[in-house]
Amino acid sequence: MDLQAKVPRKYNLHIIIFSSLESHAGGRETWLNNFIPKLLSKKEDINIYIYFFPQKKVRTDEMISIIQNQKIKFIPIKLFLPKGKFFTFIRVIYFWIVTVAIISIKHNGSNTIMGIGSFYEGISVYLTKFLSGKRNLSIIWIRGIWKKESSSRIGCTLSQLFERIEIKILKKSDVLISNGEDTKKYYEYKTGKDITSIPNSINQDNFLCIKRTAFSRKKIIISYIGRLTKVKGLECFLNSIEYFNRNFEKNNINFEIVGDGDLIDTVKLFSESNKNIFYIGKIPNQKIPSYLENIDAGVCLTYSGEEGGGGVSNGFLELIAAKRLVIAWDSEIFRQVLDFEQAFFVKENDYIALAEVYMKCIKEKNMIHDKIESAYKSIEKYSFNTHTDNFLKIINNIS
Repeated sequence: MDLQAKVPRKYNLHIIIFSSLESHAGGRETWLNNFIPKLLSKKEDINIYIYFFPQKKVRTDEMISIIQNQKIKFIPIKLFLPKGKFFTFIRVIYFWIVTVAIISIKHNGSNTIMGIGSFYEGISVYLTKFLSGKRNLSIIWIRGIWKKESSSRIGCTLSQLFERIEIKILKKSDVLISNGEDTKKYYEYKTGKDITSIPNSINQDNFLCIKRTAFSRKKIIISYIGRLTKVKGLECFLNSIEYFNRNFEKNNINFEIVGDGDLIDTVKLFSESNKNIFYIGKIPNQKIPSYLENIDAGVCLTYSGEEGGGGVSNGFLELIAAKRLVIAWDSEIFRQVLDFEQAFFVKENDYIALAEVYMKCIKEKNMIHDKIESAYKSIEKYSFNTHTDNFLKIINNIS
């Protein structure tokens, strides 16, 4: 009797994510924290390995909660390098370590190497597939338009060079997934390959604890939640507040800023010099629902131009699920989810129009409630159940 034949072959999924996995870090980390448990519940014959990059010492209690899950194997890749253009090149070389780590693990069953990102993670996916000497399925899950997101950090010339590397890597990948229709169109044009769009999703159950109705108090709160960077529209948000405070009655409104990033000193200076601007700091993703209960509206101001981003934003979906008003740039990034009946849309960079929307928030509460309820009806399309099923269709068809 062949006893070995009775042993079920496992499906091994290696996930590479260029992140410290801190719970306050942002959309990718929140997504991973929800996606992996749902995936494990739907596919029992799977081993999950997550390769992450702690760029500093982080306590376990500051990381996403799945770090405690014994069913998942976490492999830290130490990458203690300073920021800067020079170290960007060294960081690229460091991704060789991920390939070595993956190849060194002995596996029983089929292997899929998946990068949650198209450049740094894509390098590891490509090297592993090329050097392992085995038939490994490669997937790259595109989380935004990398050239736009990187150009503000490393400059246009370097980002164009790296984009050429990125596109070559994407062309070599077996499967490409995008996190939105805008990212799908961009990379299909660049690569000439078919891309499956699986937009970001949200666990609605996390927001059922919210009881307070938005705009139920005399003084309203409008919040910016995200990385404190130029490409996320933070400077324009601050300009809009300055304009509002100079030209409108400011006693009935407060502005809050949540997050961390390059412009933190600017934010602190603004909050110190304006009585209605408050810097809240970093909030772990599990505490976001309780924070959203206290606000009334959120701004979503990621740019769509040469220096911007792409894909369906996790923070954007969280505002909708919490039944908070969305104020966003009028671009495909946000219009792929909501329309004018469901949110306030403003032309990119028009800080005066943003300030005028804040005034509408004070004066037109009935119309605002209609927008919020209409937006909430769209959230079902972005459930993690559907999201995970769409991913399983891909790996079940090709494994």
